[in-house]
Amino acid sequence: MPRLDRGIQAGPPVQPAGDKKNAQWVKTLWARYKPPSSASAGGVVPSHRRFLLQGLAFWPAFPVLAVANGALREALIAPATGPALALPTSGITFLVFALLAIASFLALSRAPRSGLDLWLLGTVWAALAVAFAFVVFGAILGTPWTELVEAFDPSDGNLFSAVVLGCWSGPA
Repeated sequence: MPRLDRGIQAGPPVQPAGDKKNAQWVKTLWARYKPPSSASAGGVVPSHRRFLLQGLAFWPAFPVLAVANGALREALIAPATGPALALPTSGITFLVFALLAIASFLALSRAPRSGLDLWLLGTVWAALAVAFAFVVFGAILGTPWTELVEAFDPSDGNLFSAVVLGCWSGPA
């Protein structure tokens, strides 16, 4: 019979009635093959939480990209296209930059993740983007709330809602 690392001989599967030797064998296999994401003792962060924490740590890259995109819009896009096309073109460029940043994050993050983790991270990123817009522009800079809500209406060329949807669905 093959031996496990802990010196317990592997026997046949547990019988319905079971005995102490088989019960110990199952406990040993469970302890040895338990996925690392379920380990929570000893300061080990489960892998799904580690992925979400990495995503939270990465989120400040989005406001930095937004500021860089705004500078790009004012310096290059608006003079080349005019003010009417500058805002939608800037929305598209920011969406492309954000999706490239998301793809880079997912490629560099080595933490295991599930589809649910990806959707959860996208939801958190989208909520943070909306909260950031309302806190910074509304509460701190004094932009009227009606103007902030209008930013979600794409009919005037502002594609902020598409950017939020991109942040939400991008990780998945």
